[in-house]
Amino acid sequence: MTGPTADCALSTMLLALACFAGALPATGAALSPEQVFARVSPAVVTVRTFDDQGAEIAQGSGVVVAPEQVATNCHVLRESSLIRVETAATGAAGAVDNEGKAGAPGLASRWTRSDATRDVCLLSVDGLRTRPVALRKADSLVVGERVLAIGNALGFGLSASAGLIVATQMADGNARLVTSAAVSPGSSGGGLFDLEGRLIGLTTAILGTGQRLNLVLSADGVDQLQVRGQLPAPANAVPGPEPRWLADGDALTVAADWQGLEAHARRWIGAQPTSAPARVVLARALSETGRREEAAAALDAALELDPHYANGWDQKALLLDRQGNRSAARAALGRSLELMPGGATPRRIEAHWLLQAHRVQEAREVALLAVRLDAGNAGGWSMLGAIDDALGRHADAARAYRVALRLGQQDPELQQKLARSLAQQGKSDDARTGAVPQGSSLSQAQTWHTVGSGELARGRLGPAQDAFRKALELAPELSPAWNGLGTTLTRLDRLADAEKAYDKALQFDPRNVEARANRANVRRGLGQPAAALEDARQATSEAPREAHAWRVYGIVSIEQRNYPEAVIAFGKVDELESSTPDDLASLGESLAAVGQLPEALATLRRAEKQDPKLPRLQIIIAKVLGNSGDTAGALGYLERAVAAEPSNAVAWSSKGYALMRLGRLPEAADALETAVRLAPDLVNAWVNLGETRMRQGKLGRAIEALEKAVALNPEALDGRLYLAQSYLGSRQAAKAREQSTAVLARVPDQPAGLGILTMAYLMEGNETAAVPPYARLRAIDPNAARMLKAQATRAGLSLAARLPD
Repeated sequence: MTGPTADCALSTMLLALACFAGALPATGAALSPEQVFARVSPAVVTVRTFDDQGAEIAQGSGVVVAPEQVATNCHVLRESSLIRVETAATGAAGAVDNEGKAGAPGLASRWTRSDATRDVCLLSVDGLRTRPVALRKADSLVVGERVLAIGNALGFGLSASAGLIVATQMADGNARLVTSAAVSPGSSGGGLFDLEGRLIGLTTAILGTGQRLNLVLSADGVDQLQVRGQLPAPANAVPGPEPRWLADGDALTVAADWQGLEAHARRWIGAQPTSAPARVVLARALSETGRREEAAAALDAALELDPHYANGWDQKALLLDRQGNRSAARAALGRSLELMPGGATPRRIEAHWLLQAHRVQEAREVALLAVRLDAGNAGGWSMLGAIDDALGRHADAARAYRVALRLGQQDPELQQKLARSLAQQGKSDDARTGAVPQGSSLSQAQTWHTVGSGELARGRLGPAQDAFRKALELAPELSPAWNGLGTTLTRLDRLADAEKAYDKALQFDPRNVEARANRANVRRGLGQPAAALEDARQATSEAPREAHAWRVYGIVSIEQRNYPEAVIAFGKVDELESSTPDDLASLGESLAAVGQLPEALATLRRAEKQDPKLPRLQIIIAKVLGNSGDTAGALGYLERAVAAEPSNAVAWSSKGYALMRLGRLPEAADALETAVRLAPDLVNAWVNLGETRMRQGKLGRAIEALEKAVALNPEALDGRLYLAQSYLGSRQAAKAREQSTAVLARVPDQPAGLGILTMAYLMEGNETAAVPPYARLRAIDPNAARMLKAQATRAGLSLAARLPD
């Protein structure tokens, strides 16, 4: 693929000056979506690309931004030899190659300029008569502004979807927009327009957050692309005959060049259509780029060609595991071992799975077998090092990493693991100077980051903070170092500073899932629940197999009493086989909150087997037993919780409540007095204490406790009801009426509130005022109304006799 022609190059400056002279003018007033579509859709085109055999390889959209110039996404054009442009006016335009040689009759299209950092490219389309659109700068946009996305979604022709500007952000000096307007495959390169018909960006990606959010590249600089853009890269050279297919594929795999690996595999299949290894390599590339259904089809084809190809079964096992089908994955791995009993690869896979499941000692035994079977495989030694690190055997881990490095696995990640193992042995100087050779500022910064991680793992927060700051002095853009600094500051309880560090981590790497999950946790502590939940949701969307992200999502959901989402989040943690006893306790708590008591109790019993002394777990089990009617059983767990953690105010409050339910009022009062002394702001403890004193007939002390509860939380409706009842019992009718009225303002049909209000009015001799709440109670619960009337009569309230039966 070559650059623009000489004539084009000579006219570049003139074109830049004139390119928008004929653009569609903005109206100055908002149009309806239908009017915007009618106005600008002629300038939105379909772009199709083909290989040198004429087979279509990609489809996208584009926007006419200057006379005979179309802007689109570069990824639509990559690997193309022929380009076809379709407009509403012309239908299919001519296919031409990138040297400008005409194919079928029609409009000629050439890839002339690109801005690779923004994925924006320019096509020159000879004879294109469509008027270009007007542009609008990103800095004038407002979050919440209505917009319209237009493109050839799914290849069905031009379509439009309305939405809002959700966010604007700067990345590497370029503006990026997030919109809620729907974008489908085939829309890449299409236009996002405001309601005056001005182009504000090119649609480029579906974010996959579960919130229908899509990424848009702003239109800023599109008018300068012809002048400042780069020439497109030349076409790939035709590979020589009979390359070293397997060796070249291994090299691309080690380099994690998945696009290159896919292209390599497809060329291999073209040269050797019946090659099973070629299809297995293709499946690996497809799987690593998230195209798992295509990967599965490639593997099925490979194993149909050669059902005895053990490596094909290995890759099938890995793919099935990624899809969450662990039983089928194990069956595939077993088939590999049947075909090659001495195979090391299936042992390495099994060791990795065991490590993920926290069965670390078993993982080590399998990893040792793998390195005995294939001692020259660097990956096996690297796996053994990771397992030894997880077991705290950092000296053994360092030895394993050194063997892997000597065997040629010279990737920076492995060098950093070695540095971390040395740092966790307290050998910070060796980690800095011995594990990674002194080199560029970035490599030195990565070493300091590794040292900081090791110090953090040992709980040495001061040295950890110093190491992370040195890393950032050398490489301010190192996102993991900002994340490490944020984690250190979080442990130092400097939450506001930690949030700023996580902001920096995400500024330099928006896909740093760990930093996003950590920021969600910090925002939770800073009292920003909505922001915390959004971060947690995005983290789980970007990394659905990252247990830490799901864990934070679950914690935030519980704090917002969103128990259904908490069940999903902690269920995912459990599904990923990463649940700690605390995670299972949270899952059990959430299941109980949504009414699934048997499932909750079964989950909590699993946690109890792992850590029977966890105080929080004992409190949650007690709560579930109490809700199931087993108050005596609940009290037993609460006694254990108090014994394990005598300063736990929640445990004391829960114990006091259980004793009250069992009628052991003096003991209940003592336990609740202890709870409020330990935590004077614990509202539930004050409410429970007030109810206990009320049941003891000590109304003065009950009122004192309940007034405290309502002062701490005016929304504590149970506290207000008990307070109203205590006032009524002490003949303070006006105060009883005030509290019951406050309850009914929030819950108009609350039977107890209606009953107390009726009694208060009767006590004050106000028959007229007593009738409406009594009538409402009678309509809701006739039996409760009859009992109330009888109680009022027995109390000597003569007006009660006049209430209707």
